[in-house]
Amino acid sequence: MSDVRPVQPVRVVFGLVLAAGLGGFAALTVTFLGLASPSWGWLFSAAVLFPCLTVGSLVALGPRRRVGYVVSLVAALALGGLLWWNAPPDHGRILDMVDDQDLGGFTVLDEEARGNTWCYKGCPIVEVEYAADDPALGPAEASEQLVESLQSQGWRADYRSDDLVRLTKGRWRVSVRPSLAAEYGYGDPASDVDVEWGAEA
Repeated sequence: MSDVRPVQPVRVVFGLVLAAGLGGFAALTVTFLGLASPSWGWLFSAAVLFPCLTVGSLVALGPRRRVGYVVSLVAALALGGLLWWNAPPDHGRILDMVDDQDLGGFTVLDEEARGNTWCYKGCPIVEVEYAADDPALGPAEASEQLVESLQSQGWRADYRSDDLVRLTKGRWRVSVRPSLAAEYGYGDPASDVDVEWGAEA
């Protein structure tokens, strides 16, 4: 005969309500503190969610503690991944994405990070000034070459005008325009292309 007592329905309901309440509070805390925004945000989020969900699952499942720990861990990882995917990426995560792009033929001259993960007065973006390695290319030609390089890597042009191209890849967004630095004195006069990297909020 098994020594494990049957799980009581009232206890299960109370445990689920407790897990939902504590898990919801943990999710709000993670979102408010921006813990889900970095590249490892899914892990940070899961670490905060796990103990909160564990309390509810242990109350619900009683003596079946091993099952409760496993259920809590799986739920914490799943919810952590969901929070990470939906959170505005921070500047470090955006730069990690930028570093993954193959932009051979261009040299980074300057970077400027703007915005915040609360998206107060703007979500995080990183503006980068590039110079073409080929001095024969003017800003317009260099801009078009950079756009073609991105398109060859799976980016899709959603908007195009004479002086601006917007591309998307999944939730990532990038705006490419010929540099006006040489003409108007804004930014590095040697730059050929201004690129704004970010993500859909």
